[in-house]
Amino acid sequence: MTDTDTTNEERGPVLLALARASIASAFGQSNRADRSAPWLRAKGACFVTLTLGQKLRGCVGGIEARRPLLDEFMTLAA
Repeated sequence: MTDTDTTNEERGPVLLALARASIASAFGQSNRADRSAPWLRAKGACFVTLTLGQKLRGCVGGIEARRPLLDEFMTLAA
């Protein structure tokens, strides 16, 4: 399987774990997430949306791929 073969269903759990780790880190807590997926190193743009229950709590992101997806995602999720 190549990087372009991964589906949103496969990427979703990885990104959710990374978002949780980023938020935990922002509050001084330790929470590790797997950062080894090759597609995280490719340049990418993303939006991070936070909800509590069914209510939108925040959304931030961009449409221009400026740096590796992992870096962009972790910065936005924090």
